[in-house]
Amino acid sequence: MNYRRDAAAADATVRAIEELGSTARTFQADVSEWGAVQAMVAAALAHFGRLDIVVANSGVASRVMSVWDMDVDHWHRVIGINLHGVFYTCKATAKHLVDRRQGTIILISSIGADQCAAMGAPYYVAKAGVNALTKSLAKECAPAGVRVNCIAPG
Repeated sequence: MNYRRDAAAADATVRAIEELGSTARTFQADVSEWGAVQAMVAAALAHFGRLDIVVANSGVASRVMSVWDMDVDHWHRVIGINLHGVFYTCKATAKHLVDRRQGTIILISSIGADQCAAMGAPYYVAKAGVNALTKSLAKECAPAGVRVNCIAPG
């Protein structure tokens, strides 16, 4: 399980998973940074030996404001986490699953990608990108028997 900065919450989740009889471990990484994702996946593979299921669920809300009032750095931050973070996670893990010819990748999106309400453009743009990435990646992975699906809560 990945976390960016709240180690205590991540450790509590690991304990809850272990109480259910499964094994879990935390890996710290900012998924908006490609090198951090590569290191996280390498550490997970070194510890567990393989991946069976990957969930790409990075996300941060955007500020409620118009496109013309939005700070460019805020736009890049939201896109960096919500879209690039999901892409980096898929890029770092999909080949492993394809080479094993089994596994599942689950991307987390939002119904906001289809609704595109006013005053939240970076979030909606990023989640629409996640939807498109899901479709493309699913077609790339399907011949190897790797499933790629998207969940869009809302």
